[in-house]
Amino acid sequence: NMKPSVYWRTAALALLAGWCGASSVQAQVPGPQATSPYKPGMSDPRNPPAIVTNDPLRPSPTLNTGIVDANEAIKLGDRCRRILPLDYNRAISYYNYALMVDAKQERAYFGLGEAYRATKHYDEAVKAYGQALALKPKMIEAQMGLGQTYFQQKLYDKALQSFQQARALKPKSVEAQLAIADSYLAQKNYAEAVAGYKKTIELKSNSPEAHYSLGVTYLLINDRAAAVEQG
Repeated sequence: NMKPSVYWRTAALALLAGWCGASSVQAQVPGPQATSPYKPGMSDPRNPPAIVTNDPLRPSPTLNTGIVDANEAIKLGDRCRRILPLDYNRAISYYNYALMVDAKQERAYFGLGEAYRATKHYDEAVKAYGQALALKPKMIEAQMGLGQTYFQQKLYDKALQSFQQARALKPKSVEAQLAIADSYLAQKNYAEAVAGYKKTIELKSNSPEAHYSLGVTYLLINDRAAAVEQG
């Protein structure tokens, strides 16, 4: 799954290519496509499989329904969406099965959100993250997942709000602060983006993502001297 920061560091290629020349930039910024571990026959999140979502509590016919423990079903779902070859359909079935056993499993809802977001079923992802947060309001990973879902839909105001709520749960979260800065950059609020990336660097001085994105932001406001300092 591409995080907001990855989107901007990848999208910045076009901007930098205009100033530096495409050949020199391409080698400097590895995009997620270039290092993809996916091979033919694997379930690739960049090519979402068809998922039936109109019956969220219906297990897959091929699911091992001998499982009676919700926690075990969640663990199996996590494995399906984390370990190659990825199988989001099966992961969703395991999470739904867990919820059939115990409807108050916030980790199952979180897993559903992650799987739906990875396969670009954004409405379902938003609902799943929301249900996870309803059960556990301080679940920062669900709050971040919700923000990432909005970001991927280019709903930057909502994404920013979610990331800010995540930061409120964990004020020293580098991931949340970086996502906040990326959201400001997406909104073309360059002053806040600069401040946000600087704050990220305060939290993690050796953050390559923050330094890179701060440099890109300086280029966007034609401050090349400041951009060079981030290189």
